[in-house]
Amino acid sequence: MTIGYRVTAACLALVFLASGAALAHERTIMGTIAAVREQAIDVTLKADDGAEGSKEEVVSVVLDAGTKYLKGRQPASRDDLKAGIRVVVTVDHRSDDSLVAKEIRLAPDGRHDSNGHSRRP
Repeated sequence: MTIGYRVTAACLALVFLASGAALAHERTIMGTIAAVREQAIDVTLKADDGAEGSKEEVVSVVLDAGTKYLKGRQPASRDDLKAGIRVVVTVDHRSDDSLVAKEIRLAPDGRHDSNGHSRRP
């Protein structure tokens, strides 16, 4: 009987691990901050397929206590988030289709133009 319990426990552990992996998966998005809200940011993604009239999509990304902020390789904070700044965001894509930010990397120089594109000096 002891072996049967061990096999059952191992199977249950695998089921719990697999269900946790199914609840969220990591994804990276790149775009420009369109809006900063209390607990989320809206990021504009542009289809870069070279076609005229490329479509833009705005996605909402939830910010939480576990979100890490970087400007280049330096630590940053939520206060550094501004509309128009280019970002690379690593998110957990949850089963309810929400995107929760794990890490937000802001353009290192923080400069941007009215279209949200980084400017070179």
